[in-house]
Amino acid sequence: MKKFLKITLLSLFFSIFILSSCVPLKDYVYVQGNIDSIEGLKTSTPEAYRIQPNDNLYIQIISNDELAQYFNLSSTDRYLNNDAAIELGSYKVNNAGEIDFPYIGTLKVSGLTTPEIKEIINKSIAERLVQYSVVVKQVNRSISLLGEFKAPGTYSIYKDRLTIFEAIGQGKDLTDFANRHTVKVIRHIDGIKIIETLDLTSTDIFQSQYYYILPNDIIYVEPTNRVYGARTLPVGTIIATVNAAFSIYYFINSLVTTP
Repeated sequence: MKKFLKITLLSLFFSIFILSSCVPLKDYVYVQGNIDSIEGLKTSTPEAYRIQPNDNLYIQIISNDELAQYFNLSSTDRYLNNDAAIELGSYKVNNAGEIDFPYIGTLKVSGLTTPEIKEIINKSIAERLVQYSVVVKQVNRSISLLGEFKAPGTYSIYKDRLTIFEAIGQGKDLTDFANRHTVKVIRHIDGIKIIETLDLTSTDIFQSQYYYILPNDIIYVEPTNRVYGARTLPVGTIIATVNAAFSIYYFINSLVTTP
């Protein structure tokens, strides 16, 4: 009976310790709720990105006409696979939201989508070329992941429809200390900074306009109170806990053996 009492008390102690030190499971799990309500759920329509100052545009005129070469930047910079190539092989949007396009002049592109810019260029060169094709792409597409990511940093993106969960995947997921209820997406629209708070544990996130991440977005994940669980328990804490357990054991042992 005495031995059973000692084991029971020790088990109770460790149970209380583990339960009090672990982060609740509900704070780890993404998109909680009835799975049947999630399947087939339509997400919000992704917002089209509009060009801003300091963006880089790759513009290529494809044609058999020799005149087309004068519209294009050096063909040696066609493959824009590093920062230097991007600067040399693309058009930088200035602070006024304009680019200087050969033989056409200044084009206002800030606030426009790439298809809209393509249409403007199409109309501008229609008088000079007969058969041609226009390619317009934004080439400095990146997002910044800050805070409680396992791999924070700035990442290039290549998809037109990148979800918040895919962005988190680029940062190697969130840490154990991440507050998944108050994830902030910082976005600049027409020079105005907008901050939206998302709850990654709620199905409502699929209906948010910020479910899809745009170029130049910043995702910041703040920490919760730093508590330790099974995966994050440091060695020092384990040793201290074992010492405390032995102390309690000998204390209990002295009580039950005392006449």
